[in-house]
Amino acid sequence: MNDKSKLILRSLLLTAAASFLHQNATAAENLETALPDIKLPDKGDKFIRGLARRSFKDVLTVRKNGDISVIADHRSHRSHSSHSSHRSGNSGSHYSHTSHRSSSYSGGGSSTTRSSGSSTSRSSVNSLYSAPSPKKTIANYVLGDRVLKKGLYGADMEELINLLELNLYLRVGVPKKQNGYWLFNDDVRNALMNFQKDASLSVTGTTDQQTITKLRTWKNQNTTIQLGVRDLALSEKGFDVDELVRLLTAAGFAPDPSKLSKNGNHYIFTADIKRALELFQAYNNLTVTGTTDIPTVTKLKDLAK
Repeated sequence: MNDKSKLILRSLLLTAAASFLHQNATAAENLETALPDIKLPDKGDKFIRGLARRSFKDVLTVRKNGDISVIADHRSHRSHSSHSSHRSGNSGSHYSHTSHRSSSYSGGGSSTTRSSGSSTSRSSVNSLYSAPSPKKTIANYVLGDRVLKKGLYGADMEELINLLELNLYLRVGVPKKQNGYWLFNDDVRNALMNFQKDASLSVTGTTDQQTITKLRTWKNQNTTIQLGVRDLALSEKGFDVDELVRLLTAAGFAPDPSKLSKNGNHYIFTADIKRALELFQAYNNLTVTGTTDIPTVTKLKDLAK
């Protein structure tokens, strides 16, 4: 048996062993040792003569003189539509690819093997099966997804309204809805602008990211409360009490100056201021509540124009 034949048989045996291991994915992944060094007997003339004129799946032909030839071009297979090929060089190494033009040799028969080129990586599989993010609409917006401004409405408005009410920039019950969602109207815009002024931000009347961040961490003791945001009760103080005194005085119903009291820079809502407010309500045919409800504040501001 000549050296060329030995080399070809050696390569084919290596290829068959690799094909067998490749069929078992777990074994192939954990394989850490090299393929065994397969040695042929020095004298194999009788064996070669027995194989004369036989072909192995259109891959190998053994001639009478002991020469072995590999069929280079293989075009059709009835047993399967696609499979992997193993090519060998002088070093005995192999590689696989998905080609319909070749088959793998394994112990005298063909076996379909899974090509490394056709397998999908784990990351690719994850990307194929990862659910896409839902499209953003007015029904699933959250505060910060978009810049809110006058005329817009949606699910993200709910958090904005809650924050403005909690921090005493917007009176509970004032906001309006459109199509089932809170609407960004003039009341909301004015409340937001008052907050931006208190927080030393750019007074834009829109929800930029800096405004949202500060509003979420705001302490309402720092709020400049506008008249009408809350119903005043006795002993309360603040910017809204100061404005009430000013508007009552402008309307001709000034509280007794000698009975006015202050805490720091702000007037305190006393019984004398409440009495002046009740007189204003009665004179203007409003419900006498003695507090700063919306109809009363609206009338006070209208008269001051």
